[in-house]
Amino acid sequence: MKNGGSDFEARREHAFERLGSRTPNCMFCDETDPFALTGTYPDVLCYEHRVRAFEGQHPPGQHNADVAMRTRGNDHRIWDEAKKDWPDQTLKNPHGDPLLKIAATARSLLDWFRLLVERLLGWIPEFCERLSDALRRRHGDRWWDVLGLEAPR
Repeated sequence: MKNGGSDFEARREHAFERLGSRTPNCMFCDETDPFALTGTYPDVLCYEHRVRAFEGQHPPGQHNADVAMRTRGNDHRIWDEAKKDWPDQTLKNPHGDPLLKIAATARSLLDWFRLLVERLLGWIPEFCERLSDALRRRHGDRWWDVLGLEAPR
């Protein structure tokens, strides 16, 4: 998941260093997020394959809700990593402030949507760009005309 904070990027860099690779992936699945991976290259496993577990996730943080939902272990770790960029007051909410509970819920949803968008759609732009390059090399700059396809407007 990509957040704007420099702390997040610094933690991501540290995870790459810990794993010993800029392009780590689980030996048993297609997990590549460094926050969900353990081990050292080439012996890298995702958290789920290491512990084979689902976990109870507190979306707005355990101090803001008693509700826990069953979440894949890898997603749980990535989702929790994003919480490290939240204001401490919001995450810890020491006085049970209802506005901070609402803020935590909104932040959690935003983090979850980022995770979903990245995992479900994140591969599409690069794939389309690579496919466009391949089609252009094979059929020319206007490959869609050669293939009899109408370009979207």
